[in-house]
Amino acid sequence: MATDLNDTSQAFIALQQENQSLKNKVVELEAEIRRLHALAGNAELPSILSRPEFIREVARMMAHDQRYGATSTMLSLSFGGLDDSMKTLGAYDFDKVVTSLADTLAHSVRSCDIVGRTGIEDFGIFLTRCKESDAHIKAGLLIAKLKERLEPLLKGKVALSLRHAVRTLQDKADLEKIRR
Repeated sequence: MATDLNDTSQAFIALQQENQSLKNKVVELEAEIRRLHALAGNAELPSILSRPEFIREVARMMAHDQRYGATSTMLSLSFGGLDDSMKTLGAYDFDKVVTSLADTLAHSVRSCDIVGRTGIEDFGIFLTRCKESDAHIKAGLLIAKLKERLEPLLKGKVALSLRHAVRTLQDKADLEKIRR
């Protein structure tokens, strides 16, 4: 009888230890999940505006331009292959690429210009008081700078095609094209 009691208490102690070990493992896994969520799928880029914020600010600046007779230009950048690169690079490296791209765009324009993400692979820059000819020059400089910054991050695994379009926005119909 004493042996059965001793065996039962040892089994109980072993179960308590295993229970504590599993609780510790759960805490570790929850921390890892939080860390991975912070790294991957980070939809917000602090250095640039989201699509709704971007459209709101562009509409505000267009109203200002119409009121005071100024001309501003929209520079659209499209990064073909950006969405597919997540599969190739992995979430962590992909987020580094997108963050670097956003930071480069945000820090390569004037403080009065508006930078935002307009789609999965698309970014927009509203260049205030800028003619189309100057916007084309700015686009060339930006693309060169982006290629220089992104090449080391892409590690030769992904080839992005960078395309740009420039247009002067005149009225609300032009803004509706951006909204789509």
